[in-house]
Amino acid sequence: MAVVGVGNALNGDDAAGGLAVRLLRRRLGLRLPENSSSDQTVRWLLIDAGLAPENFTGVLRRFQPDCTLFIDAAWLGAKPGAIAGLDPELAGGFGASTHLQPLATLTGYLRAEAGGEVALLGIQPAHLEQGKPVSPPVRRACSLLAGWLAQELSTSL
Repeated sequence: MAVVGVGNALNGDDAAGGLAVRLLRRRLGLRLPENSSSDQTVRWLLIDAGLAPENFTGVLRRFQPDCTLFIDAAWLGAKPGAIAGLDPELAGGFGASTHLQPLATLTGYLRAEAGGEVALLGIQPAHLEQGKPVSPPVRRACSLLAGWLAQELSTSL
């Protein structure tokens, strides 16, 4: 399995994807330098892809995960911090649209080139203001998500 956090760390809650991956690394006990963008441990790959998840397609193709899970801030029409599974094929209209490529384009490519399933979890932002920190509800959602994923990944060893 590959978990890919997407978003702009400088735009408030748009940092949700990367924050979830960093919290997941901590939960799994992975010690990485702050500037490390990915790691491979046993059967999972964790990537904080920032604004350009398409830059990691080579890594994902080589790893060939059975499932690639993207985590991103997304307008869900829900309370801030809500988490929902989304159709990655429609992701161009869901996300905060701060990345360079629409996730729908990327997920189609990965299905064809890397194989495996592709899934997307969206986290409802409270704000996307530049220079503002991640809001408390989104931070809680990222922590809950990281805890759940850590448990799932740990049991799949």
